[in-house]
Amino acid sequence: MKEPPPENVSQEVERDACVVGLQDSCAQILPIKIKKCNGYNVYYLTPPTSCYKAYCFENSTKGIQPTEVVLRPVVRYDLVRKEGSRNAYQELQFICSFPSKEKDFFYQVIWYIEDTPVTIKDAVKMGSINKTHLGYDEQDPNNGYQKLGFNIKCAVRLKLEPDGGPGPLSTPSENFFAGIQVSSTRITLERREATGNISIILTVPFGCSFLQNGNLYNCSLHIEMNVPRESTKCQPEIVIVKSLTDQDNNCGYNILRNDWQTTLTIPIAFADIPRYESPDGALRVGLKTGEMTESPGWSWIELQDVFVHIKDDSDIWKGKSCAAINDPHMHTFDGRWYENQNKGRFVLYWGKKPGFPMEVQIETTECILGWNTNPYCVCAVAVRAGADVFIIDRCPTKTIRIEYLSCSENLLDARKEAEKEYKVGS
Repeated sequence: MKEPPPENVSQEVERDACVVGLQDSCAQILPIKIKKCNGYNVYYLTPPTSCYKAYCFENSTKGIQPTEVVLRPVVRYDLVRKEGSRNAYQELQFICSFPSKEKDFFYQVIWYIEDTPVTIKDAVKMGSINKTHLGYDEQDPNNGYQKLGFNIKCAVRLKLEPDGGPGPLSTPSENFFAGIQVSSTRITLERREATGNISIILTVPFGCSFLQNGNLYNCSLHIEMNVPRESTKCQPEIVIVKSLTDQDNNCGYNILRNDWQTTLTIPIAFADIPRYESPDGALRVGLKTGEMTESPGWSWIELQDVFVHIKDDSDIWKGKSCAAINDPHMHTFDGRWYENQNKGRFVLYWGKKPGFPMEVQIETTECILGWNTNPYCVCAVAVRAGADVFIIDRCPTKTIRIEYLSCSENLLDARKEAEKEYKVGS
């Protein structure tokens, strides 16, 4: 071949392969293509012009290949000080750890992310093994990681010379997950006392920057609930699940640098919204890290979804009820029945308990429009407890409304039992 193979990974070139003649080292040219991959080249060869010709390859590197094999390595990690344009900072680096050989070999480390080889480090002596560590690389994914939340492993092979032939590859290390694990992906909350915790674990530390005095800044990693981006838009996408923390931030949770090894719990609670919507099955809560300038590999990592199931208490409706049944027949909380064959708005119940005002109003209209005589039907009901008001309004000539008009004290519990049946309690 007249020219060398490509040097950069993923680069593809066209080359001329020479057919050696009796008097000429290149009696005939055969066009071929070469593509460089991680650790090897792929050749597209033009078939020879006769059956007595074949392509010949030889190892162009120096020295012979070792036969010894390195013991199975282990992936470890460390925070390494790096000098930045403004100040120094800590970079998370991964270490392929293994015992050295008695002979003075060169060691070449191959790194895999999600079982795919991403980079092959230059072969070095054991004294320079830190050059084989895998760090963060924003520009080149073949030279380092870019975003945490992956499985990583490594393997090692020996060489007698830096550019010599490699020996057998060691057994790859076990996969190590680097990122954040959500240990509680399914949570059941009681509707009446709907509080619980989402537990997360960091498997590796995050780095911070150094202050001018040389001390390390106590930075934090932010975990966002349902991925809100602005403090004024803290209403989550799934609005009936919100976080409750002692950090004055219902949008998420901050993890301090020194707490990374602790199993962290993010408290959550079920909260009704002004327009009542009954949960159907589990609610999906999304978790995501925020931006982290000190350690960009931690920025915008999507974690495992958490599914929250709201369990209803079968005894929640214990107590008494009042009703107005068309056309209309009413009964009170103490079981008294009476009639009111009139059109208009009426107070069905008025509670006078100090500090806990309750009221139920109904509106009646003709059961058949255009008839100005009996019977009359209930077309709307409004229930108030304290400052909370829930309304069902299906009166003619008006837009149908089934919603909370106010829900500031969480005193009312409205539930849809069927398509045309609701229960409202307090």
